[in-house]
Amino acid sequence: MKSWKSWIGLALSALFLWMAFRNIDWTDFGRSLAHISLIPLFGAMAVVMVTLMIRGFRWTFLIKPVMPCSPVTLFWSTTIGFAINNVMPARLGELARTYSASRRTGAAFGSVFGTIVVERLYDTFTALFLFASLLAFADFPDIDRIFPVGQGKVAIVLGAGGGGLLAAILLLKFRTEFFLRVASFFLKPLPERWSRKMIVLFRSFIAGLTQSSKPQDILAVLGLSVGIWVISALNVFLAVYSFGVALSPSAVIILLSAIIVSVAIPAAPGYVGVYHYLAQQALVAYVGMDPAKALSIAVVVHASNYIPQTLVGLLRFAYEGMSVKQIQDLKSAP
Repeated sequence: MKSWKSWIGLALSALFLWMAFRNIDWTDFGRSLAHISLIPLFGAMAVVMVTLMIRGFRWTFLIKPVMPCSPVTLFWSTTIGFAINNVMPARLGELARTYSASRRTGAAFGSVFGTIVVERLYDTFTALFLFASLLAFADFPDIDRIFPVGQGKVAIVLGAGGGGLLAAILLLKFRTEFFLRVASFFLKPLPERWSRKMIVLFRSFIAGLTQSSKPQDILAVLGLSVGIWVISALNVFLAVYSFGVALSPSAVIILLSAIIVSVAIPAAPGYVGVYHYLAQQALVAYVGMDPAKALSIAVVVHASNYIPQTLVGLLRFAYEGMSVKQIQDLKSAP
């Protein structure tokens, strides 16, 4: 907990928890939780494990230029990464995941970490692309409760963001020298020694962004990325359905989008507070749900992800003989 970023995350989690729980009727909150049906909740947890398996399989395409790897191996490393992110600050799960995969496959640590960066870019791109596409072609009643502008304008903005991110991925991969020339142009106002150092850093970073150049592999990564979000939507639907509430497809998408935003905001381990507040507000604003019931649902949706990810990942963490100190040392290494 030495990092100032960790303290910021804790402060934000505390703030969002306070906003989520203030003025909540605790009787209604407890009554809502008491009527959960366990069968759809266990189904939601099973779906979470399926998404981790797909992530492991997708990773094989990203890491292929470094070293061909078994999807089973990468699945276990993925579970470790998610579990450590859930219990330790500063997103140390990414380092734990990289260390596990590097140690088990023999691939260079830096190269493996580069594939995780690419994976995050694909996750962001596909989320933006899917949401923009759905806004463009599907009807979202009461979308004005979430966005101050029309549905079409939101679709254009998100589509442009997703397209720009995809262009950046392709530019970094296939036009590295061009990107570095553009970067050098914008760095000209800085002192020469600073700009040189930044170009060296950019070049090292891009060198670690490994992925297959084969079109079929890129299409497989894109398809699997879309599949991950589709199945994640099923997790949300089942977790909410455990309360006897069948959300409409548009409501599921709005709730999932709020969750995606929440995990991108600095927070305490497990995205506590930020996750709960944004999920609650999505249900209150878009569905018109009572705040107490919306918060109870947010708690359960979070738990349906947190519990299986953490239990399975920590068991694997212990099985591989890894330690917290090893991960912390990786973070402090130059």
